[in-house]
Parts: sequence; structure tokens; C-alpha cells
Amino acid sequence: MRVLHSLQAMRGLAACLVVYAHAFDLAKTLSSGPAVQARLGYLEDFGAIGVDIFFVISGVIITLTAQRIVDLPSAHRFARRRVLRVVPYYWLLSGLVVGLTLLSGLPDVRRIPATVLFFPFSARGFEMPYLAVGWTLCFEMLFYLCVYLARAWLFWTPTLRFSVALILFAGLFVLARPEPVTLFLLNPIILEFGFGIGLARLYRRGTVGRAEARYLFAFGLIGFALNLIFGFGQASELEYTVALPGAAYRVLVFGVPSAAVVGGLLLMEGAGVRIGTALEGLGNASYSIYLTHPLTFEVIRAAVPRNSLAPDLAIALALVLGVALGFVAYHVLERPLLRALGSLPAPAGEGRSRPAATGTASP
Repeated sequence: MRVLHSLQAMRGLAACLVVYAHAFDLAKTLSSGPAVQARLGYLEDFGAIGVDIFFVISGVIITLTAQRIVDLPSAHRFARRRVLRVVPYYWLLSGLVVGLTLLSGLPDVRRIPATVLFFPFSARGFEMPYLAVGWTLCFEMLFYLCVYLARAWLFWTPTLRFSVALILFAGLFVLARPEPVTLFLLNPIILEFGFGIGLARLYRRGTVGRAEARYLFAFGLIGFALNLIFGFGQASELEYTVALPGAAYRVLVFGVPSAAVVGGLLLMEGAGVRIGTALEGLGNASYSIYLTHPLTFEVIRAAVPRNSLAPDLAIALALVLGVALGFVAYHVLERPLLRALGSLPAPAGEGRSRPAATGTASP
């Protein structure tokens, strides 16, 4: 199996971007006064774009992986591997958060569906999972479900197809409700997975040359630069992302350049350009870094006295510890858990004839 170094590198970078964005928020609770970094263009919240990079990468890898579905048993294996890869580790860390919450009172039961069932809306609107970054996994799991159903459909009996079609048709009446179901199932941010699907198809065809791939990559970098220089409105804010028209705006200002950068690197690698592997180890641990850094930040918040650190030093400390302890969690928690479940993933890669990617699609 040949590793897709570009995807591994971008996963690692995306995880660091998210940690960096949240480090700014932590610094505000530890220090008084703005950080110097906060005055450098629109750097403060730009790291939120790491989520959009993750979604595009998920679209690429899941599309390549789904090519291995050739019958119903392989479709079931696909679903099982996705669930085992993402859910148990997330539940483990979420259980820790809920346990800590019980020390100060009863948990809010309306947040349980978002935490356990990956459905982040209730009658009152968006519900944050107890492990806050889990909101992105809700969209990841929705995407996995759609891919599974789309591929399994090909192998179902006519009776089963009719039954599922009837259920989906009935579901259209549910989608006619303005909220909350529609805001989740039809959220425009799902288009970012679609960008990844398109990139995966271009990669498999192998018809994009080095020059075109470089132009695509340059286009994405220009988009990043424009965001940093001129700003991106409220695209980085979660409450803006889970509503309209904010979600569509985020796809435009964050999703499009993210797809261009990921696609440019992927297609350059597919065209034979050597991609560095310096961030490959970071990419392997990206899921742990992503899930554990909020817990790391809570420890920092409890251990560091207020106003004892300069804002920029607090950001640097949070970034370093968030990434470093994520690495530790990857080796101490994530890998042993996956090994016990028989679902230890290989790095993001391709087969000899490019039939599939074997790596994780989640952060």
C-alpha cells in the first residue's frame, strides 16, 4: 500500500489549526489584554478552517474506500469499520466529560442525543455534544450513512428497495419542517464532503496533470490569504455554521479554498510530484489531537493562575500541550482501543491500482 502523504499531512495540519483556534479562546480566560497574534490580520479564528479541511478529506477517503463495496457483506464491513473507527473512542472521551459534569450536577439530557446518537438538534435548536468538538462527527456520521445506503442500495432485493424508498419518501414530509431536522440533514456544509467526492474521482481518473494541480493548489492558497487579509465574517462561529445562510457562506469562504488546497496536493501527488512526509506522524494522531485537546485545555485552565501568562505565551503553551498530549493519547488510548476492536487503521493510502484508500477519514 502506498501512503497518500498529502492527505496525511493535511489531516495533521488541520488538527493543529483547530487547536490553534481554540487556544485563542483559552488565552482570553487566562490572560488580560489581546494577544499580538490577534492583531495580525484575521489570524485569531482562521484555524476553524481545519474542520472544513477535515470534511473535504473525508469525502476523498470515503469515496476511495467505498469502491471496495462489491456486495452486501462488503457494505456491512464498510459500515462496521467506520463505526468502530470513530464511535468507541469518541464515546470513551465523551463519557469522561459527562462523568466530570456529574461532579457539579446532573447533565442536560437534551444534549445526550448529540453526544450518543450524533443528532445535534432538539426542539430548542442546536445542541452541543458534551465533548464539544463532536458536533463535526455528527456530520461525519451522516455522510458515512449516506455512502453506506447509496452503495448497499445496489445489492438490495426489489422489495427492500421499495420499502426503503417508501420510508425516504415519508421522510420528505419531515424535511418540510423548517427546523431542526432540516438544518442538520440538509445543511450546506455537507457540500464539503461532495467536494472531496469530486476530487477522489479526478484522482482515480489520473487525467489531471501537474500544472493543473499546481494551479488548483495556488487557487486555494490565494483563498486562504484573502481570508487572512480581508476577513471571513462569522464563518468561524459555530452558531453561524449550523444555521442559514451562515452555513452556505462558510462553504464559500472556507470550503472552496480548502477543497482547492487538498485537491491540489492530492492531484499533484497523483501526477507523480513528491510530497513530503514530515507531517505524516501528525496526521496519524490527528483524531486524538482533535478529540482530546478540549480536555487538555480544561486541565490548563484549572492549573494555570489567571494573568500569570502573557496572552501569546498562553496560546503557545496551549498549542504545544494540546498537540503533544494528543500524541500521547493516540499511543496510550486510541491505538490500543482500535487494536482491541480489530480496527487499527493504516495510514491514508491507495492500492496498487488505486482502488481505495485505507486510512481514516475522520480527523
